[in-house]
Amino acid sequence: VQVTTFQEAVVADDDLTALVRGTFLTLAEVLEEQPADSWDGPSLCEGWRVRDVVAHVSSAARYETEEYMAEVQADGGDFGATTDRLAQRDGQLDPQVLLRNLRADRLHEWIPPGGVQSGALTHAVIHGLDVTLPLGVDGWLADEARLRVLDVLIRDGVHQMFGTGIEGLRLEATDLPWAHGDGTRVSGTSDALIAALSGRKSPPGSLSGPLR
Repeated sequence: VQVTTFQEAVVADDDLTALVRGTFLTLAEVLEEQPADSWDGPSLCEGWRVRDVVAHVSSAARYETEEYMAEVQADGGDFGATTDRLAQRDGQLDPQVLLRNLRADRLHEWIPPGGVQSGALTHAVIHGLDVTLPLGVDGWLADEARLRVLDVLIRDGVHQMFGTGIEGLRLEATDLPWAHGDGTRVSGTSDALIAALSGRKSPPGSLSGPLR
């Protein structure tokens, strides 16, 4: 397996907005093709349905920063409580509304508070996989988006925020020229690796071994 370094994984184009936009627009197309009952199916986010995840990942299309912070204040400053409450509340919106939200320019240009564009891409990709992997949909993400998110999860130590340990493991993507680390080999598709690195349970058989 050819090893792709972090520098090689980052393609020359520094503007990530196009990748974020492409991820959201393609996700909207994928969801539009699914049966109506799929919106109520489970996602990889524990306790959240597909519609709840879509509501969460598209929330920047509906809330200005001040509006969102007012919701947080109503929960006593508990961001986690607000995230869960709004996801389940807004998850009740008509799927057509949520699809329009995914296609909104405001969402495509959103950057996490205090963050960078790579954070917006990581947010879009991880939550996109939260809904598409359980639906059995693959091949919808751009390879460049996958590489950049794998880069962020490893290089910036984001995997640790999800409680995922990779010490003593060699991670290898089977569909992209990407690998990292030394030790016990854990291989699978880039989608499965991204899900596992972000603390999700990948579909059975999608990885050759478990992450810690």
